[in-house]
Amino acid sequence: MRRLVGLLLLVVLVGGVLAVAGCGGGGEEAIVTPEGELRYDAEKNQIIVTGETEEVIWTADTGSEKALGVPVPDNADLVEGTAIVVAGSKGDEEWAGASFTSPDGVQKVIDWYKSEFKDLPGLSDTSTVLDGQAVGLFSFKADGVIKSITVNASEAGDKGETEINIASAAGIE
Repeated sequence: MRRLVGLLLLVVLVGGVLAVAGCGGGGEEAIVTPEGELRYDAEKNQIIVTGETEEVIWTADTGSEKALGVPVPDNADLVEGTAIVVAGSKGDEEWAGASFTSPDGVQKVIDWYKSEFKDLPGLSDTSTVLDGQAVGLFSFKADGVIKSITVNASEAGDKGETEINIASAAGIE
């Protein structure tokens, strides 16, 4: 459940940061539930989760592709505005992610990752074919950080032929 909440917060923060960056607005919005309150402070890029016994503040910052610690093909380009790091106020969890595009085909990028990770201990490669299209799914744990990579065809209008999404989560055990 904790992982799900963290992932949900990451998605909400990314969406919120992108929305705020696009409109230049600020302020704070709140959602109240029977279990507590969820507030979003656009000026500070924070989500404040208040429960019955505690409050946790999640802060989003612009990340760096290098901070993810996962290789990307040389011809892959970072999608502007997608590198983000989200950390909790207790200092025990951190989520990071970024998206890239590559002009190479999906299978070529999947094969590149298979070659790059061939000697990586603990690698989980669950790559598959969905609706006739190859999809790369890789995950591993290094130095207490869980990292995952997805490789799939870009949607129409995207810069590259292939989309690479990288996410990492620390302190979620």
